[in-house]
Amino acid sequence: TRPVIDDWLAKGYDLAADILPTLAERTKRKRSDPIRTWAYFTAAIAINPNEPAYYSNRALIFIAQENWADALLDLTAAIDRKIPETRVYYLRAQVLQALGREAESAADHQLFLELPAVDAESLVTRSVLHWQTGQQDKALADIEQAISQDPQSVEAWQNQAAYLSELPDRADAAIKAMSRVVELQPENPIAYASRGVLHARLGNATEAHRDAAATLQLDSSADSLYRVAGIHAQLSKRADPDPKDIDRAWELLFEAMRQKPQLVASYLSRDPDIEPLKTDARWQEVLEILNKLENLSAPRTSETKGS
Repeated sequence: TRPVIDDWLAKGYDLAADILPTLAERTKRKRSDPIRTWAYFTAAIAINPNEPAYYSNRALIFIAQENWADALLDLTAAIDRKIPETRVYYLRAQVLQALGREAESAADHQLFLELPAVDAESLVTRSVLHWQTGQQDKALADIEQAISQDPQSVEAWQNQAAYLSELPDRADAAIKAMSRVVELQPENPIAYASRGVLHARLGNATEAHRDAAATLQLDSSADSLYRVAGIHAQLSKRADPDPKDIDRAWELLFEAMRQKPQLVASYLSRDPDIEPLKTDARWQEVLEILNKLENLSAPRTSETKGS
């Protein structure tokens, strides 16, 4: 899904070297429908210029290309044609902000929050904004409505699991939501890893180990190795921890560092699931290795000899 791909890009994966081969491997089934490119939607608009969805979809392509002027034209065209999805106002707010038109951006942003959302994607987007501003009840209400609108929305279930995991005494509900993601995407390693972490936080060793194994069976990239390291690290906090969990966490963490040190470095600073490892003597070794790699990758200035 698009959120998963965006997450990979944010974590440092290369589009051509890492992401496209992964997508090709996971989508071996021959396509029966056309790939919806700029040309596809441009041709569709020529045939039916009154369909607002064609404009909003083409706008997403322009946004990905950072072609803000054409994205603005298409989003405005979609709005003028009464597109029901209120998310277009949020997208136009982002485009206007990129163009430096702050007042218009703020107006569209506020309009998006105030208009009644009728589609799952708009509800999910609005729930994220509510959650980010501390309006938890509104965020949960929006995400529940999104799931009611579209029970197949992976993004809605993922966000519900994320929200619930941050609330006290809602871990079981978060696991239930993430289990739905696993059902919808049984070949998505992130879904298993995310559920595994939730189980591990509760001390559910059997379930956490099962999800850890499923994750690595599907994918052995640095991202999955790191996530599973977090599962084992959390299990080491149990009242009766298995020493193998802490050793396995370190094994996976070092292998992830070997594959993608920059990725691991970006995670370590903000990942609470890896916290149990910080009391181990090996933690200093991790910091030293990452520090050396950072120094090696830093640009060097050459000294000039005097005459």
